[in-house]
Amino acid sequence: MKKINISFFLNGDLIEKKLDPESRVLDLLRNILWKTGTKEGCGDGDCGACTITQAYPLNNKIIYKAVNSCLMPVGKLQGTSIITIEGLEENNDLNLIQQAMVDQHGLQCGFCSPGISMSMFALLANKGIPSYDDLKNALNGNICRCTGYEGIRDAAKQVLNYINNNPNYDIVPKKIRECENKLLELELSLSEGDYLIPLSIETLKENIKNNPTAMIVCGCSDVSARAHISGEKFLKVIDVSRVKEMNQIQLINEDLCIGASVSLTEIINSPIVQEKAKVLSSGLKELAALQVRNLATLAGNIKNASPIADGVVLLMAYEAKLSILGSSGYKEIPISELYIGYKKTILEEGDIIEKIIISKEALSKEYHMEKTGKRNSVDIACVNSCASYKKENNIISDLCIAFGGISEKVVLEKIGKIENEYEIEICARDISLKYNPLSDVRGSKDYRVKLIKNHVIKHYAFITGEL
Repeated sequence: MKKINISFFLNGDLIEKKLDPESRVLDLLRNILWKTGTKEGCGDGDCGACTITQAYPLNNKIIYKAVNSCLMPVGKLQGTSIITIEGLEENNDLNLIQQAMVDQHGLQCGFCSPGISMSMFALLANKGIPSYDDLKNALNGNICRCTGYEGIRDAAKQVLNYINNNPNYDIVPKKIRECENKLLELELSLSEGDYLIPLSIETLKENIKNNPTAMIVCGCSDVSARAHISGEKFLKVIDVSRVKEMNQIQLINEDLCIGASVSLTEIINSPIVQEKAKVLSSGLKELAALQVRNLATLAGNIKNASPIADGVVLLMAYEAKLSILGSSGYKEIPISELYIGYKKTILEEGDIIEKIIISKEALSKEYHMEKTGKRNSVDIACVNSCASYKKENNIISDLCIAFGGISEKVVLEKIGKIENEYEIEICARDISLKYNPLSDVRGSKDYRVKLIKNHVIKHYAFITGEL
């Protein structure tokens, strides 16, 4: 892909360079801009060593978020500000976070420490005073290889204690705060070259018309990881992450409409989603690490077509519909009809998921999610499931359970009315015998069959209050 002009701020300094927009931000930082404090660990967004902070304008406000630079293409830097570990110091003094890591012995070899510090910084940079649990959750995507986590947790406590006692303290260095107004003046779109960033649906349509074979991306969290491993390159890319109409969460005629470019973090934190679809909000917290959720989208989770995708399991239970923008206009597809096999969908070339729709009828039901994996967070499930149901006078009706990890695609079991434990035992047994799951590193076939039965019973125990 040819180099194009890209403008962004790095640690408060304006950078305007001709760069390869498809290359990784991590490689740009280490090999061209010589910000080698940012480390490369896993290369696919699992370890957090490469974490940096990105600031960008949203509704005339600057938002800070932690991102994995190993997953971010350079084209996404256009019109934003990025901060690396080198940008935290002021007047050659360590930042509050860095000093706390030293004081509390939160670093040893130092390899993972920059990423850990940048995850803390991103959370604190948005002003406000988070809780200790917020800070712990912000570090879920950061693996420490040698220090042990007690010193890191103590460093987080020291930082929070200081901020609580000094509420006017600003964790963001003055030089970086001063570039925020200038950031609002930078162009957010890219309209020339082989990496396009449209800002409206109309421009997106024009881009697709002129480049029918272009790769459509948004968060890039999956595409970038695969491309790095395989060495795959794309001749043309259309990045839809900044299309205004696809970055909205709305209630339209009481239906919940989630734009395809809204990040998982924005969905989780949305007051509308928390009120109308709280299990969708809480369930998405189980998907990957915060740095990944800050980039990734539900639409990407859907398009990936993984048979174990948390987002798809949730949306299948919510009986969501997809608004698809294709060459012939818009069409709606129930998500239950989207998948036709392993990693296969009915989407045609040029089809784009424009928004996800959950009907008011689906929002009136109740939900419960279960996920079984080897870790409590940042893990791909062995089996995951989400139940939807109605309950009145202790009678369970309209029970449906979506399962991931038991077939070549996510499946939906429509169970109906359940009146007692005997019926749910029979139901659990019948469903567990219906599928022939594979064995892999996450679990054997026999283990998965047992999990199917256990998930059904656990959903029932939750619904009845016996869990």
